[in-house]
Amino acid sequence: MLNAHTSLYAALFDGDPADTGTEVSAARVAATYAAAANGARALSNNPQLTVAGGGQATHWALFDAATAGNMLAYGALSSTKTDPADFTVTGISGSLDLNNDPA
Repeated sequence: MLNAHTSLYAALFDGDPADTGTEVSAARVAATYAAAANGARALSNNPQLTVAGGGQATHWALFDAATAGNMLAYGALSSTKTDPADFTVTGISGSLDLNNDPA
């Protein structure tokens, strides 16, 4: 029920978050969505997610809280992001069409 949430938070993971992936975001970032149209919502901002201390990010996830909370949706990044120091993933604006809510 993604359309029922007014606040969504994006996070990065080093593997599939529904399996053994671990959250690697330095902090979750508020994800802003355009109003629902025909049951679909798309990102309207450009969340910048930072991974502190290097490592890699392979997946994203959306939560209903800035910490803990419930994972509402997730997926793989288009490519693995790796860097030996801090790095930021940007440019995902508009790429998550949330169209799995029947309401």
